Amino acid sequence: MSRLPPSWVLLAFVGASAGVSGCNALTGVSDLEAVDCLTDCVDGGGDGAVAVDATPDTRSDTADAAAEAATDAADGEVADDAADAGAGSCTDKAQNGTESDVDCGGSCPGCAVGKKCGVAADCLSKVCTAKACVAARCDDGVQNGEETAIDCGGSACAPCGTLLFTAPGTDASITTPKVMGTLKAYAGKRIRIVKVGICGDSDATSGPNRFVATDGAAMSFSWAAGQTTVAIPGTTTYRLAPTPPASGSARGFSYQVVSHLGAVGQPMTVSWDFHADYDGLLCGALDEDGASYSDPASSVRVWLKYRYE
Repeated sequence: MSRLPPSWVLLAFVGASAGVSGCNALTGVSDLEAVDCLTDCVDGGGDGAVAVDATPDTRSDTADAAAEAATDAADGEVADDAADAGAGSCTDKAQNGTESDVDCGGSCPGCAVGKKCGVAADCLSKVCTAKACVAARCDDGVQNGEETAIDCGGSACAPCGTLLFTAPGTDASITTPKVMGTLKAYAGKRIRIVKVGICGDSDATSGPNRFVATDGAAMSFSWAAGQTTVAIPGTTTYRLAPTPPASGSARGFSYQVVSHLGAVGQPMTVSWDFHADYDGLLCGALDEDGASYSDPASSVRVWLKYRYE
């Protein structure tokens, strides 16, 4: 025999001979009637009789589930659950949601090199070629990898912006030419020199000094400053004004705007190739960017600005 749910009680022997009346007349029911404790009531007639719901609660579990689902839908829980199921997780080891490959791309972190992609944003490198993420390069037109701006900066690419090279020459018995320094080469890049300068012992009464920049291929030019009555052998591309007085034996900078572009992937060498004499003068001034110099007596300083293209 099946057992009735705990929330039900039995009203024993409902019939005409029992003399019990309910809230509603019981017609055509069996001798035993199930009474819902939550909905039945005491007869309002004042005789203490139990009011009996003449309609048994026959709602099935399926109906209960449907009602609960309707409530969840009204509260938005169904939509939330569906969204969660479709979104997947960026760590569930499966390609789902908006991912372009397993646990990467789309709304997840970018994919590594070789992983599938649909758009550039799917990749850590921000470069998607033939539906696959490719490595960052210094000429891909995108700021990626360690770059601090598009295709420059970091440990692999050329530095960004305009750079300064400067060095003092202090050897009174200089044997020219003397290499002052080398501008580093980067793959796929050219060096463009945009401004040159000289500071120190190259004023109007001091023997001239000349410097040369060359990449050994596409570029070679020179600039000099100092006493104009002293001849400089060979060809001098730019003759700068004599270095101006600063204070005492200190002299300032003389500049020349230039534009010289080197060959692709070639370094640039800066050399001191001519010196006439020293007069105890020195570079003791600020340059145009505000950098301060105070070199030894009888010295000349080479100065140039360049960038990578």
